[in-house]
Amino acid sequence: MGFRKIITIILVLLLTSGMANCICAQTNDSIAKKKMRQLFVRAYNNRRNASCLPLADGLYQMAIAAHNRQAEVDALNVRFIYEFFQPNNIANVEKQMKPLLAKAEEYGMTNIYYQTITNKALYHLREHRYLDAIAFIDKEIEHARKHFFFVLRSLIRTSDALRRRYLRSVIKEKSSFFLCITLAYSYL
Repeated sequence: MGFRKIITIILVLLLTSGMANCICAQTNDSIAKKKMRQLFVRAYNNRRNASCLPLADGLYQMAIAAHNRQAEVDALNVRFIYEFFQPNNIANVEKQMKPLLAKAEEYGMTNIYYQTITNKALYHLREHRYLDAIAFIDKEIEHARKHFFFVLRSLIRTSDALRRRYLRSVIKEKSSFFLCITLAYSYL
């Protein structure tokens, strides 16, 4: 055998072993993603029960270890949604919302950011805290003007809907006529 044949065989062996390592790494990565996805689905399906919290924690730890941003945000979102479904729980909703909003903004996931904002406004509505919902959305409108301009239109529409719903509820209860006039004036 000639020197060139030996070099060619060695290069072919090195290339094929390198390709095998890449394929194994991709397979391990896809297996990890599949496990994280399955864990997310289990946690999300149990989002109304406390049994989702350990699943979300496990998903969060796996996501950090795998450097998977989407799974990390999904785990935080499951925890937030669990708190969202608990009545009279505004402190925990806000506690779970802060890291979720921070990660969504850091990773540029505006859909998760806006979904979280909307869910908090809906939480206020469900608890009949109309003025809190309006104030919260108005604050987020200012934030959207600076950071997420394309979300601004949706937030303004949400704010308008909240104001109309609040006016209807106050008028329906026939209470505080002065408050209705004041709110209607601020709406215009």
